[in-house]
Amino acid sequence: MRGENLLRSVSYNAAIAIIGVIIAVALVGCGGGISPGGEQVGVLVLGRVVDADTNEGVNDAVVIINGYRMETVNRNEGGAGWFELTVVIPTGVKEIPVTVSKHGYQTYAMTWRPPQPMGTTYQFEDIELSRRHGSATIGGKVIDGETGKGIVNAMITVISGGLSTYGWTDINGEFLLSGIPAGSAKAEVRHPNFLVGYVEVVVLVDEQRDIGEIKLLRLGYPISVIGIVLNAEDQSPIEGATVTIAQGRFELSGVPSGEQQVRISHPDYEPYEAKIVIRGGELTFYLAPKGTLPSLPYNIGGLVRIADGQLAKGAAVELIDAKSSSIVARTFTNSNGRYSFFVPAGEYIVRAQLSGYKPQERRITLLYGAILSDVNFELEPL
Repeated sequence: MRGENLLRSVSYNAAIAIIGVIIAVALVGCGGGISPGGEQVGVLVLGRVVDADTNEGVNDAVVIINGYRMETVNRNEGGAGWFELTVVIPTGVKEIPVTVSKHGYQTYAMTWRPPQPMGTTYQFEDIELSRRHGSATIGGKVIDGETGKGIVNAMITVISGGLSTYGWTDINGEFLLSGIPAGSAKAEVRHPNFLVGYVEVVVLVDEQRDIGEIKLLRLGYPISVIGIVLNAEDQSPIEGATVTIAQGRFELSGVPSGEQQVRISHPDYEPYEAKIVIRGGELTFYLAPKGTLPSLPYNIGGLVRIADGQLAKGAAVELIDAKSSSIVARTFTNSNGRYSFFVPAGEYIVRAQLSGYKPQERRITLLYGAILSDVNFELEPL
């Protein structure tokens, strides 16, 4: 879409939005992504991407909203950095993924909560991109390992140099993440209908690199499952539980991935039974000695604020296993800046980050039966 064609009258945009619904729905089906079910609403989404330091518009930034993608362009009498996308929003969906990236800048990613009721047009406030001199940009495509079709709205997280950069794929499964520190990087790819995928890559200073296709297998695919059963009080391995072998570890072959019912029993411990989603990673289960179950669930939570004391809505918060450095869980702060996790006892690193601000980490120890409700952050501008 050229700059001179952007932003006509609202009535004209509404007409385009209606046409866009038909085109967009067809594209979702052809692109091989997960087509949202139920009623759908076509919304013309407008906005401008600017440099965080100069407030000048940034052209050629890649904007992806719920899978729909374009690059920012000039607008008549409006300057540079504008985008205009017709986005299909399934009725009832509360959060829409948004990714904005450009080489030399830190990727901006958030989940947008569309207002209810939703009109035919919506304009974002200016989206600020922060410069990252010497950083790398990684692109690629996430595909269904069986059909070869692109997967829309898969979330890619790249960890490099202690910084976590994330974003989502477009309607064809393609992604672009900028602002990645040079060095060894590990990419994790997640989608609710697929097993987790991992890729390791080394990126150079100021490099723009296409890492190719990342294949994900659909849930239901038989895989090998490994894990460990631990005493919930002192985290020592439990031998002799029904699913375990020596040192509390177990390994099962041919287990269908996806949601499965798990049962674990041991004569000295409370039985464990729950439905879990098997995605291919190592599993850890905690059994409580009989008669010692806590009265409340494990809880880690807190508030994220920015430097002026305002609550940080939509900040990404990650819970990382302090021993393995693997991401245990990820969430986003709500409109009140609050987040929470429910996890077993252990040592964790809690990382909070928001586009335009320096990420922060806190190392914590969650004791058996304890609740940590004040793991708070105040993020400073970059």
